[in-house]
Amino acid sequence: MTNKKAKGIRSNSRRKMRKRGSKTTVNKLLQEINAGERVHIKIDSSNHSGLPPTRYQGLTGSVKGKKGAAYVVDVKKGNLDRELIIGPAHLEVAVSGKKGSD
Repeated sequence: MTNKKAKGIRSNSRRKMRKRGSKTTVNKLLQEINAGERVHIKIDSSNHSGLPPTRYQGLTGSVKGKKGAAYVVDVKKGNLDRELIIGPAHLEVAVSGKKGSD
């Protein structure tokens, strides 16, 4: 059984973990997100603390609460509801698509 393919936590994640955008700022690490807010999971590969599994990259969920410095996020994956503990560096607050009635 030599040459068995490794299936570690970062296997097949070259595209998902590629660094895009600007550098991580202190404000991003210390951002406060209220319970009930919708957030996008956007993995920041330069910050390893609170890193979610790569299968949840790009999904949107709602914040349930806070656990230490991280946030508990409810995500729907297929027909199942998942509860993830994700650091603030990997979360982006979703902007609602509602336009003003001006």
